[in-house]
Amino acid sequence: MRRAQLEVWPEWFRPPAPSDPPHSRTCGFVFDDVDASQSLSPKAGASAVVASFGSAASLHAIDRHLAVAGASGRLGRRCLLIGPSADVAAPSPNIMVVPSAPYASVFPAASVVVHHGGFGTCGEALRAGKPSLVTPFAFDQFDTAARVQDLGLGHWFAGEANRIALITASLDPLCATVGRSRAHDAALKIAAAPDGADRAAELIETL
Repeated sequence: MRRAQLEVWPEWFRPPAPSDPPHSRTCGFVFDDVDASQSLSPKAGASAVVASFGSAASLHAIDRHLAVAGASGRLGRRCLLIGPSADVAAPSPNIMVVPSAPYASVFPAASVVVHHGGFGTCGEALRAGKPSLVTPFAFDQFDTAARVQDLGLGHWFAGEANRIALITASLDPLCATVGRSRAHDAALKIAAAPDGADRAAELIETL
């Protein structure tokens, strides 16, 4: 039986490596369909700092949600916190908290996306053309953070993610790059590429 490994990222994000299995194939990012029933108000994430740290780290993201809320306040920006622990921050006219939301509907209206470096979340931020502030917890999240920074798609935050002052200092320059960052160029590449799921299906049938 011939075996192959499908790599769910584009080559410009992570080029082939000598250590890859011999029959590896790159298919591009794979995205979920948007569930319109979960959509928020069109203005919910408009020009806001959006933060989501993944379901696996929901119990460890409390301090990060609070830090992003505090930093957004210092910068005079609204923020949208997504996740089971997001309600640790008190809702206000400038702070919205929700347990979940479809990234494809929310990220395009954001200014910056703060996340943990999960590959799906990172892909959605790039598809939306928004710079990322990546605060990894573990595993391949650090690799994702490094690639985001090396490609000029955002910033790898390696400090204490519960420090409001540090998060503020990292968010401020990212907010100023919206619309003219390399993340915007990445969105154009993703839009022009074949759908990752379709390409994966083609490769599976071929191999």
